[in-house]
Amino acid sequence: MPKESFIIYSSFYKPISILSDKQLGRLFRAIFQYNLGEAVDVDDDIRMAFEFFKNQFIIDERKYQSKIERDIENGRRGGNPNFKKGTPNPYYCKGKKGKGSGDGDITQDNPPLSDITQDNPPLSDITQDNLINDNDNDNDNDNENATDNVNDNVNENADKKEKNNAKKKDFDFRKAMLDTLCLVPQHLDDWMLVRKRKGGVNSETAFHGIVRKIRAAAKHGLEDDECVRIAAERGWIGFDITWLKQDEIDSIIADREDVYMKNI
Repeated sequence: MPKESFIIYSSFYKPISILSDKQLGRLFRAIFQYNLGEAVDVDDDIRMAFEFFKNQFIIDERKYQSKIERDIENGRRGGNPNFKKGTPNPYYCKGKKGKGSGDGDITQDNPPLSDITQDNPPLSDITQDNLINDNDNDNDNDNENATDNVNDNVNENADKKEKNNAKKKDFDFRKAMLDTLCLVPQHLDDWMLVRKRKGGVNSETAFHGIVRKIRAAAKHGLEDDECVRIAAERGWIGFDITWLKQDEIDSIIADREDVYMKNI
């Protein structure tokens, strides 16, 4: 399906800067064809560069779809906000939209006509007998409602705790890394073995911290997979660009470009 827009990261420029203007032109055309849903057939001299972009587009699309699912779920859980007694509910005002003005504002002190029944008569129909009976009924109802509210709150808190525990238990560190970053699965598996041997915990918190560090390394020209591969090779439980010297970073980038040129 054609896309209205797509993202190209500035960190991708350095690896493809060695291409000629003609190669860059064909690569740019292929990128647009792919995102417009057209069939793409690239030549071998730009195939590797195109695959880099394609893989990132797939990752970005997964993130976008995941965000849509979260927004839909949040929408299902939403509802009208609580409003203080005596103040207009902004969702039900006949005055200016969103201002809560007008004589027809519905508040807790001013219920709609549809809520006035024989069991809930208007003020003009309330007599002394009705008032006494209502007070008796109100006391019974208050006791019942208080008990129900306590039980509901206890059950609701228990459900939330159970859902939170299930969420923490079900977090898949490996899947999250592959979905978020552009990685070679074997390099990730090797690094996870290093982390396991050294007592690293593959929690959701650890995942977010690692992603931040790898994103920071991209500003220095390192790719996602290079960070994970280096961490696995050097036996690091984590990764930080400051652990590498500048000449080491330059060497890694140069080696990558040599491999790329050999494959052209």
